[in-house]
Amino acid sequence: MRSLAAVSVLLAGCTAVPEYPSIDVTHNPQAVEEDLLTEIFTAHLGGVDVLFVIDNSDGLFEERNRILDLTVGTVELLLEADDDFHIGVVTTDMIDAGHSGRLRQSGGYRFIDRDTENPSVVMADMASVGQSGHWDERGREAAYAALELRKDGYNIGFSREEADLHVAMISDEDDHSLQPSLSEFLAYLADARAPATHSTVSAVVSEDPLCPTAAEVGTNYVALAQATMGHVISICDDDWGTASDLLPVRQRKGAFVLTEQADPATVVVELVRDDITMLPDEWVWDEPQNAVVFAQGALLNGDILHITYQPIR
Repeated sequence: MRSLAAVSVLLAGCTAVPEYPSIDVTHNPQAVEEDLLTEIFTAHLGGVDVLFVIDNSDGLFEERNRILDLTVGTVELLLEADDDFHIGVVTTDMIDAGHSGRLRQSGGYRFIDRDTENPSVVMADMASVGQSGHWDERGREAAYAALELRKDGYNIGFSREEADLHVAMISDEDDHSLQPSLSEFLAYLADARAPATHSTVSAVVSEDPLCPTAAEVGTNYVALAQATMGHVISICDDDWGTASDLLPVRQRKGAFVLTEQADPATVVVELVRDDITMLPDEWVWDEPQNAVVFAQGALLNGDILHITYQPIR
């Protein structure tokens, strides 16, 4: 996550850096010893803003319970993790002025944080977007309107420059946004937040042109997810998994995702704090996510981690 932002270790003979700059995971680590790689991470503990962009046209009737499971599950996941979070919902309808990037309101709340009363109930209401929205779905435009155009107006307080950002797009069609373009939106995600934060997009869409429950393949949504190292979940599946499958592990406090698949037996973690190097033991290896995950409270903002490992190739 760039809740824990990764910084490359460029030791020798670097190859091309990925074009997408917002990830700060411009990793091209090289061998520090034969077959070993080292990556350097800086701990950023500034919280996370999660924006759900949900298709409210007439195509997602059968999926409504899965949408509720995923959105409510995200609230419960972040509450359990003791994270500082904001969670909001907008629709893909950019024609109706009552939508158009305006956060959905429930119980007097326009977004959910740790102080929200009955947060799961509020989330379920926010995520019940209905099916009366415009057929021309514009998820990217809606996200930009919510995060930028309305940030100092109707949506004030939701988007925080110092927090990580995760946008989750849910639609049975592709994105038909006009402005900003795909490249412009990626550039916006790269520049809108403070240094050492991280922005990702995940998508619950179809990648299969033969999917019987989707109107079309979500090509543009998938491109956003891939460019930002987010996750893609097939809307065609009966099981969308859990919120932890949607929210990238690097968006969770205390997790550091490595660039290459690591041999767990070779992972060595060094922590640098106040110019003192130590070998911490308050971490575990998360093999499915290929990540070093620290216990709650084990890190301070600005801690530097050197993670050395042998990649499996």
